[in-house]
Amino acid sequence: NEDDIWNLSRYEFHLLLSEDFNWFARQLISATLESERTVYSHFMVETFDRRRRQHIWTFLISCRDSQIIRESFPVIVLFGGLIYPDFFRIYFWIKSKPWTYRKRRLRRGKKKKYPVQKYIRKYLSRFERGDLDAWCHLNKVIGVTNSNGLLIGNEYESDLTKFDGWTKAADHVRQCIINAAKTYLLQKDPETIVHLRNESTHRPSMAGYRALRLLSANDPNFIETLSAEIWSRWAAAIYSYIEIGEHAKKIQKKFIKRAYEKAPQQIIDALPVLIDIEDTKGHIVAVDKIEMCLDNRLSEAILEKAKDTKLSPRTFEILLKTLMTRDFQAATEYAKSIIERRNSNSLKKDRPVIAACSLVLYTNDASWSTIWPAMRQDVNFGRLVIESLADFTDRYSNDIASKLSEAELGQFYIWVAKQYPPTEDPVHEGAYTPSRRDLVADFRGMLINHLVNRGTIEACSAIMTIIEEFPDEKRFKDVLIRTQANTRRQTWSPPKPKEFIDLVARQEKRFVQNGSQLLEVILESFQEYQDELKGELPSVSALWNEDHRKKRFKPKEENDFSDHVAGFLRREISQRGIVVNREVRIRRSQLTDIHVDAITEDENVFKSLKVIIEVKGCWHDELWTAMETQLVNRYLKDHECQWGIYLVGWFASDSWDGYKRYNRKKVTIDKARTILTKQARTLSNDKEIRAVVLDTSRD
Repeated sequence: NEDDIWNLSRYEFHLLLSEDFNWFARQLISATLESERTVYSHFMVETFDRRRRQHIWTFLISCRDSQIIRESFPVIVLFGGLIYPDFFRIYFWIKSKPWTYRKRRLRRGKKKKYPVQKYIRKYLSRFERGDLDAWCHLNKVIGVTNSNGLLIGNEYESDLTKFDGWTKAADHVRQCIINAAKTYLLQKDPETIVHLRNESTHRPSMAGYRALRLLSANDPNFIETLSAEIWSRWAAAIYSYIEIGEHAKKIQKKFIKRAYEKAPQQIIDALPVLIDIEDTKGHIVAVDKIEMCLDNRLSEAILEKAKDTKLSPRTFEILLKTLMTRDFQAATEYAKSIIERRNSNSLKKDRPVIAACSLVLYTNDASWSTIWPAMRQDVNFGRLVIESLADFTDRYSNDIASKLSEAELGQFYIWVAKQYPPTEDPVHEGAYTPSRRDLVADFRGMLINHLVNRGTIEACSAIMTIIEEFPDEKRFKDVLIRTQANTRRQTWSPPKPKEFIDLVARQEKRFVQNGSQLLEVILESFQEYQDELKGELPSVSALWNEDHRKKRFKPKEENDFSDHVAGFLRREISQRGIVVNREVRIRRSQLTDIHVDAITEDENVFKSLKVIIEVKGCWHDELWTAMETQLVNRYLKDHECQWGIYLVGWFASDSWDGYKRYNRKKVTIDKARTILTKQARTLSNDKEIRAVVLDTSRD
């Protein structure tokens, strides 16, 4: 195959040598099997050396005598861009008429003299007699350079002062040229837009732009005196000129800005015409030229042109990019409408994909609320978007990922990994050209790497969600370890000397820098609370009402239970100063929830942290649903808090008649802990939820 042939000729073996070309040609002519002819033709292509006359001669003679070789070399290019039939004819024509060819070469070698200054004076004289078109001829003459006998002209250089025709001209001739430039601008009407519709290069318009450049350097005051009517005549000519070089393009953009200020409608009218011309050439610069004056009117004109279904996909993409990078909202809405109408027969198939990629790449939030639902609903559309985005992996990957939250990145990775499983990634040996599937694999890897580098609690939660989705992928455990390490590295701040001394002196002291660490402090306190309730001197009786006459017990109300928990936390955490670097405040809020706030002394270093505790008794009607409906969807959402604890008191007693009534399913405390812990893990997407079931039973 072709890879093997490539390895034989260029890789470490070096078995195919240019000296073998003639032998391969003979073998190709004598070969009878199609497979042999294919191999030998590849060998000839690999060993052909155009610098060797013998190779060229063998090639030409073989092409003349063998149809096989002519078919084997369909596109090989020789000297001067001549393919072999032309070269064959010219070569033998030269051989048959050597003296004629030699005389032509001698004539070509003679240096020619071109009287530039004479022709400048000639065309100046014609111009002064009223021939305005003589200015175009004058431009050509000034731009002629005599180099080694060859007359070289540069029509696309707009600065006439760079040419010998200007630098070697006398002062009075230069003044005449300047006066001619002024007259040409004032009297000539190039009708640029009319001519551009029929021809992409209009020399009278180009000559007018050169006149502007000449006057801006030699008589800038004249440019300032030009009326709006003059600017309107030349606006399209200024806009359509093809400049070369960054400095020249910058000057042109300033001219375009000035023309737009004086005659905006002419620039707007020229815009779609230039886009059509450049669209056929595949190189769009019209929108780049107007960057200095791009306002809402021009943006609307660009958007209107973008709706033209005849435009190529590349041009459509450039127009959308130009508008979206400038936050033109109408373009964003138009792109979203294309995605919503992606199945419409009136749309080209590639436009919804281009619109989606443009929204992801060039809007601040990646328009994820529009893109993500469309990708999930239409898998084929989503795959096309991913494959298109993968082409931008090297240039825009960080921009794409940085626009999404950790939870969105996690869900996005899961979707991409399911559509493009890592087990189906192509495997290559040695050098290779990346395919689109290779680029998708790189894009998928970029998503997970960005999560790792985020170094946040939310990133860790997103990785844990990915692990739950792909439990057989052991590599994600290492990814989680690296993410946690980055999180610690980025969130850690060294304690102050006094705080460090307190930490060393008392083991129960804690250093809290984020909500997760505060959550762990509270969970440790609940373990102490459990020991106090059921220890050697149990205090659980404080949570029960006693009827000594009937020898029956009944748990106190949830509010009383919540007060008892809050009192313990206040005594254990706040008063004892467990947290060394923050002031912890514990307060009861509405109904049964408890708010634990950790406030730093220096607000410039840390932000305030909050943990919300929802307290429930085991008899509550919404015991198994309140974690989601109340704690997550209500309390945490209302207070914009990310950390929550669902605390349940398990009041079990044979002396309480209500226990059997409320526990008809005979759920044990261990089973309750298992159910609620699993539910907390499920709800911990962009938040961190923990479930605690305290044993508050009484014999």
